[in-house]
Amino acid sequence: MSKQNQREDQIKAELLRAVANHSMQIINDDKEHRFLRFSNNGSSNYHFDIVTYPGHLVISGDIGTYVFARLNDMFEFFRSDEMKINVGYYSEKLKSVSKFGGENEFCDKLWRSNVIEWFNHWEENESSESIKREVWERVKNEMIPAYSKSDAELNLINWQSEHLHINFEDGLPAVHHAMQSSSQLILCLFAIVWGIQQYDKHHANLMEKRQRLADEREQRDRLYTIYREDVEGAPFKIGQFVKVGKEKGIVQFLDYSGGCGESYPDDPMISVDVDDAYSEGGQGMFWKEELEAFE
Repeated sequence: MSKQNQREDQIKAELLRAVANHSMQIINDDKEHRFLRFSNNGSSNYHFDIVTYPGHLVISGDIGTYVFARLNDMFEFFRSDEMKINVGYYSEKLKSVSKFGGENEFCDKLWRSNVIEWFNHWEENESSESIKREVWERVKNEMIPAYSKSDAELNLINWQSEHLHINFEDGLPAVHHAMQSSSQLILCLFAIVWGIQQYDKHHANLMEKRQRLADEREQRDRLYTIYREDVEGAPFKIGQFVKVGKEKGIVQFLDYSGGCGESYPDDPMISVDVDDAYSEGGQGMFWKEELEAFE
């Protein structure tokens, strides 16, 4: 695994720890117009918003602010099931960067490595051991120590003015080789991917719930059709008057499930709404043998 991949994995792990208890609030969700807020019960710590409008995505909050532009629906651009990012490619789509984190940052380890590589290449063409030792001591003390881009640039300026007597045919180390994608940018990219995953899960759950409700409605409608159906050969018809003992009533529906989920097409229970002047009325389920037609 490359050092860059290790660095990205560390930042991803940081993000996942920070959002472990985050929840999503959907403020607006209208096609490409979205406004999502992520936080731990309203805390400002690592909270962030994701806003999209046609062709653009904005992330802002405690972890930084960046604006990207590419596709009409930017969720399609960033969507990843495996929490993977392509920093270089995504950076090309940046339209605005965080005031503090920016797009790139200076890495002192990269600077040191590049300077040493530059020195090793230079000394291959230098025959004088004394000059090699002199230059190396100055490189260690005057060029390598740098903790920001401006430090490195100042070191190079001072070096050029103080060591004109030494021939450097290939020039000096380039500061831009010590620049890397900023940690804040990488953190925000992972936050975008993670946020879209939460959004997709939310909609998947909604779809599942809607499908479940639709299935339940379909089942109810199917049973209702069975219950209410005037089946050929049934002992009574819906709306027919029947006698229930000494009382009379009207058939409401035929229950072919037997009230326990099993089907009894040849021997349905019959729901009768009893309507007799000498009773308080009510509804009951009866076997066909308990009823007789009433003229």
